[in-house]
Amino acid sequence: MLSMRCLLAAPSRALTLGLLSIALIVPGPAMADNAFDRDILDDAEVDLPTLDFETEGEEAPYLLYGYQGSKLFFGTRDGKFSFIPTFNLQNRHELSFDANGISTNSFSMRRARAQFNGHFMDRNLKYEIDMEMRTPNNTDNIAFRLQDFFLEYRFTNWLRVVAGQYKIPYSYQFIVSGARLQFNERSIADRVFSPGRDVGVMAFGRTDAQDIHYSLGVFNGGGQNSFNDNQHLASLAHIRWTPLGRYPTEEPDLEGVETPRVLFTAQSYLDQDPSGQDTLLNLSAYGGFKWQGLAVHGQYFQRFNVEDRVQDNPLAVDASGYYLQGGYFILPKKLEFAVRNAQVFRTGLNLQEYNAALNYYVWGDNLKFQLDYSLLYNQAAADDARWTHRVLSQVQMMF
Repeated sequence: MLSMRCLLAAPSRALTLGLLSIALIVPGPAMADNAFDRDILDDAEVDLPTLDFETEGEEAPYLLYGYQGSKLFFGTRDGKFSFIPTFNLQNRHELSFDANGISTNSFSMRRARAQFNGHFMDRNLKYEIDMEMRTPNNTDNIAFRLQDFFLEYRFTNWLRVVAGQYKIPYSYQFIVSGARLQFNERSIADRVFSPGRDVGVMAFGRTDAQDIHYSLGVFNGGGQNSFNDNQHLASLAHIRWTPLGRYPTEEPDLEGVETPRVLFTAQSYLDQDPSGQDTLLNLSAYGGFKWQGLAVHGQYFQRFNVEDRVQDNPLAVDASGYYLQGGYFILPKKLEFAVRNAQVFRTGLNLQEYNAALNYYVWGDNLKFQLDYSLLYNQAAADDARWTHRVLSQVQMMF
């Protein structure tokens, strides 16, 4: 149900004028064909009806705001400005243990994220700002960081350009929002091979038939919130195909699509290690299938050091890996069971994981409870600590 209030207008005419003005105020419906997360490759997901603007001589309210499909929105009468906030909170408990006993037994705030997007001056000129707070972990000890900050301009459906800091569309699992996953954490393969976020510029678009999409970009290569760590830029090429129609964004088949949907992607990412001596060519391919509550998907990764100038460089060894996971709704759109296996193959640094999850969706991804168990293997760890058991429980609220 749409609720709306209008400012700077007579109360008796506010609702009528507001409804007639929606189409000029808020970004249009989300591109329903988008195979990836909305945060860089799609419009803000406020799916409002398209209405004619007819005031019959009455002045429309200048500022409108309202609520639709779990999204708040704000906009101006002339349609030049819109503002759409999103907030996400994930509270978690982790229990980890190995042969030596319990290593972690702690509550944490995994994500407390504020995202703001919309358009300004021109409906084709869009922006996004994404900031995150969290409980610092043992890896980076970061409690607050800028996630995304970019501008995007749409020339045609075939050509859009985005510049700033954003997710690189290489690993599908990373591009999907952390609020829309089947497990509390992404796979070890994604953690090793995904280039993550970076600063750069990218062109992307789709065919008029909406079944083929592409992305071409160049980036610093230094990672999130970083300058270039050498004098070389990283480059990306990505293509994806949805031959059976729209492939829903989130990992589970939360919609319960009535007809089978598939997604195939292929991508390459070329970068150099921080020394600027070793050139790394990354290749990957993804496949996904959804139908009536069943979701099966996986991705294969391969990394080659094509200019091995630095001997024994642990950051530049040849490597390969994959993840394969699937889930099914035992209770449609409410209770889901999922399993996953992932492996990374590197000389002396092999990783493995075996996972099972149970997810309960109270209000889709906006309010859900997740519980998963993981058996993790790390070849580089001490003999009595190579196998680790991990139990994660999490509650998420998003609006």
